Amino acid sequence: MAIDMELIRDADGYKPALVPKALKAIDSARHNDAAAAAGNAMNEAVISGGEGRDAMNGQAATTAHITGSAIVLVVADMQASAGFYRNLGFTYEEIGGPDVSHVHVSRGNLTLILHPATNPSDVRPASSLAGGLYFDAYAYTDAVDLLAEQCAALGVEIVRGPHYSEHWSEFTMKDADGYRITFGGSVSKTAE
Repeated sequence: MAIDMELIRDADGYKPALVPKALKAIDSARHNDAAAAAGNAMNEAVISGGEGRDAMNGQAATTAHITGSAIVLVVADMQASAGFYRNLGFTYEEIGGPDVSHVHVSRGNLTLILHPATNPSDVRPASSLAGGLYFDAYAYTDAVDLLAEQCAALGVEIVRGPHYSEHWSEFTMKDADGYRITFGGSVSKTAE
């Protein structure tokens, strides 16, 4: 699918450089689940020992595959912050011990690490800084419309959008600590 990058601009003139790659990844995930599972199995076989060779071409592995990421958010009230994300369908997991205590909230491939602030003034979302981006975290989805509808139904503050188009759709919500999370990608149905 060829995409004209000049057509992909929002009202602020933002033209994300990763749009084509993200669209390709979303499309690939939709249509190639079996191939992805097979690739993951091969990567796991290489990583788990065996001969340390790539099963497909017999060559030594030359790169490490990054399979996910997490974003750290310093929060004022751990219970309120975790509750906010749990209400949105995120799973909850306490991590660490007395010296390194934090919470992972995850939904799909998005993981946010909630870390308690020592002082409330330590909570400073980058999106609140002069000249900062309009988001603190950006996540990709194949159902921007469904997430926006869910947030609206739960009374979550949507601070930007939703903007729908045939090429790229997105909206930005604000969480309990003022962090702005943008969800971008395609829609599950024709947005009205």
